[in-house]
Formats: sequence, C-alpha cells, structure tokens
Amino acid sequence: MNSDRDPRVLAGELVACLKRQAESLNQFLELLARQQAALVARDTADLERTSLELEQVITQSQRLESTRKSLTARLVRGLQSIASRGTTATDATTLAELSELVAASEASELAAVQSRLRTLHKEIDRRRRLNASLIEASLRCTGETLRWMARSSRTEPTYPHPGAQPTTPAQLAVNRRC
Repeated sequence: MNSDRDPRVLAGELVACLKRQAESLNQFLELLARQQAALVARDTADLERTSLELEQVITQSQRLESTRKSLTARLVRGLQSIASRGTTATDATTLAELSELVAASEASELAAVQSRLRTLHKEIDRRRRLNASLIEASLRCTGETLRWMARSSRTEPTYPHPGAQPTTPAQLAVNRRC
C-alpha cells in the first residue's frame, strides 16, 4: 500500500501536525500574556518586540494550517479508497468527523489534541479581548489627559491681577489615575 494512502501513516502525520499547531497556539498565548504585561507597564519597546513575535507565530500557524488541510485531504482520500462506503469528506473535515473514520488509537489521539486546541482557542480569545480592553482604556486615558492639558492651557492666569476676582477657577490638575 502506498504510504501516501496509508491512513495510519497519514493519521500519525496529522496528529503530529496538530500537536505542532497546539504548541504554536501555546506560544501565541504566552506572547499575548507578555503583550498584556507590556500594556499594563506601558513598555512600548517590549510591546513592539512582542507584536513582531506575534506576527511570526501567526505566519507559522498559517503554514501549519495549510499543512493540516493537505494532510486531512490526503487522509480522507486514503480512507475513501479503503472504505466500502462513499464518504464525501473534504479538507474541511472536522477532527470529530476524522475521529470516526480512523482507527481507535489514532481517534483517541485526535480527540485529545482536539480538546487541547479548543482549550487554547478559548484562552487565546479571552486574552485577546482583555488586551483589546487594555488598549481601549489606555486610549481613553490618553484622550482624557490631553483634554485636561488643553483645558489647563486655556485658563485664566493662575494669579489674577490685583483686585480682580477670578471668573473661573484655574485648572491645574492632571489626571494621574491612568
């Protein structure tokens, strides 16, 4: 049997690819945590470095996803050639559907990797939303500080002319809560 059509070999390659994808997602998650720390610390240099590393991990993940799709398509074709039933699966076949088609040992590995990938995706989504809210809060804070500074530059002199009553109090405060 051709190794390109051997479902066990292809299933093993697919599991290995999915594990590399999970490692890549885990690295992405760690970088998001580092990005969060840089946002909180307002460390722009580390934020830039982290953003560049995130781009590299995204590129790597895209390559792995392309490999996964190719392996999935080859695995499905191999399984279809062996199976008596005409399963109509494509490279978009889900891991759960593949688990039903492959042997029990490969299915259990696929299920474990699927569970890990789901967990990582949920955590990445949560972390990305948190980082986005930190960025929004930082932008609001910066805008507020700029408004305070603009308002303080338009005020009356701090010390009024002798005998004159100030019409508005001087705005000398800067918002340091941010």
